[in-house]
Amino acid sequence: VYGNGFRGVIDANFLDAYGLRAELLFGALPGFDYWFVDGAATFTPSIPLAGIFGLNAFGGGAYYNMRPGSEHSFESIGDISRRASYIPEENGWGFKVMTGISTTDGSLLTGRAALEASFAGTGSLQSITLDGDFSMLSASSLETGGVDMLRLVGTVDYNHSGRTLSAELGYDVNVPTVS
Repeated sequence: VYGNGFRGVIDANFLDAYGLRAELLFGALPGFDYWFVDGAATFTPSIPLAGIFGLNAFGGGAYYNMRPGSEHSFESIGDISRRASYIPEENGWGFKVMTGISTTDGSLLTGRAALEASFAGTGSLQSITLDGDFSMLSASSLETGGVDMLRLVGTVDYNHSGRTLSAELGYDVNVPTVS
């Protein structure tokens, strides 16, 4: 599937407050070359934005002669926002951007959102995807047995070539017992 190539991953933490995670892949199949780069930086504590909200991560990536696969996971190699498996495919390219926000201490709200756009080799839009994962009232702020009280996860995808809009949305609500 991937032919001949090179893959590298960097995962570094500095002063227990800053993280950097990146992945790159370069390869060749008969008739075409392909690549992708992906990375993100994290900050603890978050960088103040407005009031009690702050930026705790940002990142992005790009790919050429590849397309996103169908497997996604927030536990990732490379993409801290949401990792998609990329598959070599001639005449496609795309990019994504990601940001993470949280309240000052991260206990009231923390989350990440990513926007990805895929294009054909001619530059015509193929798809736009928005991913998000947000947690409220985290386990660090309440005695909830190690889980967040509310977690919202979702993916909204517009496939321009197929003229379809699809969404996968989910939530978890955990109410602690009172003794």
